[in-house]
Amino acid sequence: MAYSTIKSIDGLVVESELTGATLKIYDCEARTRLVFNVNVTHAGDRTARLFNGCGSITLEVRKAIRAYLKHNNFEFLTFERGNPEDGLRPITGRV
Repeated sequence: MAYSTIKSIDGLVVESELTGATLKIYDCEARTRLVFNVNVTHAGDRTARLFNGCGSITLEVRKAIRAYLKHNNFEFLTFERGNPEDGLRPITGRV
């Protein structure tokens, strides 16, 4: 499968399948340690839907995700953190 790679300001590397189905965020150019993994789909109207996140979501990871979304012309995002029945509502916002 072909991949697209961008580097964030903080040095994290965002690798995605060209279909845009999975984002993998690594800690450096050597891609030695996977920091965060998340699925992303297009929810229509330039909105990205992120779900099934796995890993530690730090400020650097958020910046890397934002850089990827801006690079792919998304304007809004919905980050589903878990089961709504458990009281976890999605985070929505502007990229």
